[in-house]
Amino acid sequence: FNPFNTDINTVRGQESGYATLNPLVRLGDPNATFSNGNLTASFTSANNYAVANIGITNGKYYYELTASTNVSSSDTATYIRAFTENGTSEDFYHWRANGGTSGLTGSPTLSTYASGDVLGVAIDATNSKVRFFKNGTLEGSGDYTYTTYSGKALFIAAFANPGNRTCHWNFGQKPFKYAPPDGFLSLNSASVRPETVIARPDQFVGVAKYTSGDGNAVSVNSYNFAPDLI
Repeated sequence: FNPFNTDINTVRGQESGYATLNPLVRLGDPNATFSNGNLTASFTSANNYAVANIGITNGKYYYELTASTNVSSSDTATYIRAFTENGTSEDFYHWRANGGTSGLTGSPTLSTYASGDVLGVAIDATNSKVRFFKNGTLEGSGDYTYTTYSGKALFIAAFANPGNRTCHWNFGQKPFKYAPPDGFLSLNSASVRPETVIARPDQFVGVAKYTSGDGNAVSVNSYNFAPDLI
């Protein structure tokens, strides 16, 4: 592993399995193309989506999106969006290029953005809050609350309306253009893994030797827990 290698096809997936866009989820545009290690999505028609392959249920994460082609602040092209249920739009938030938002408490108006702007998103999935950055500058009043449905993971997505849009994502595979807020992690399989450290394993598991056919049962009376499976 060469830390100075920025070739995404070499770097992606190493060590921590960083999130990418899922080429199997092409909502609305079957002809959408994915490149750059599935970190670039190009849409040919309107009202279409690309969805990340790692869902979020809790924790704090940061990612960046560069709106690269045909983006005008005068249109409603949406590049910042998130779904529950891996693509169904029953619950979402987004930030449109014209500054409008949906799915956020108070429906705030943020800055417009256009081609070349780097958009940062910091998600606090534990508390259902999100904050946005444009070229490193915090948008609006900071944290906004988004509506969630209990028990459903949040999937980062890209949405384009109208079509002919291309955008680039970075979930941490490469150095971020701007530093994430304190406490926010890149999105990968390691950062979303639940905390599984057990300080006292003897409270949960025990070992006893059993010899088949010797006529003796194995006692579990000395365990510090009541076994569910022996």
